[in-house]
Amino acid sequence: MTQKNQTYDTPWKEIIEFFFPQFMAFFVPGSEEDIDWGKEIKFLDKEFQKLTKESVFGQRYTDKLVEVTLKNNSKKWILIHIEVQAQSKSDFPERMFVYNYRIYDRFKIPVTSIAVLADDSPTWRPGPFQYEMWGSTMGLDYLTTKLLDYKEKWAYLERQDNPFAIVVMAHLKALETRKDHSLRKQ
Repeated sequence: MTQKNQTYDTPWKEIIEFFFPQFMAFFVPGSEEDIDWGKEIKFLDKEFQKLTKESVFGQRYTDKLVEVTLKNNSKKWILIHIEVQAQSKSDFPERMFVYNYRIYDRFKIPVTSIAVLADDSPTWRPGPFQYEMWGSTMGLDYLTTKLLDYKEKWAYLERQDNPFAIVVMAHLKALETRKDHSLRKQ
């Protein structure tokens, strides 16, 4: 991972851990009602790194693997993948699929995969991963949020009391001012 991406990733990793309930409420509305917030929330980054360190895809983005307990007392793992690349990557859906099945295969716990796309391309919209042959189908349809989509919802973001509204606004302003250092300082 480059120094630039490490610098970019760290704030995302920290804010997701610090404000995890708010993350879920903002990016996966309604999910926070199913989680038993009285039970321990576990961030399983080391376990996730063990599963992905030999991946042909490499590690150029932020990933969080989080274990939560639902109100029905079942365990659930949530893979949060934040894409920080500035261009589309055709292997992104496959990468989401591979990480999802590696986690499930190793731990046998249901995994919800969430992609927060922080890139600067309005046209890059990775879809589900799927392959099939002779009627046998395998695939993954994961949740996606494109941060650029909030550019048109600025008034909505300003009305929110969720800290991720501020994070998204800061991200959008950083993209907007990345080539103008005097504007960025303002």
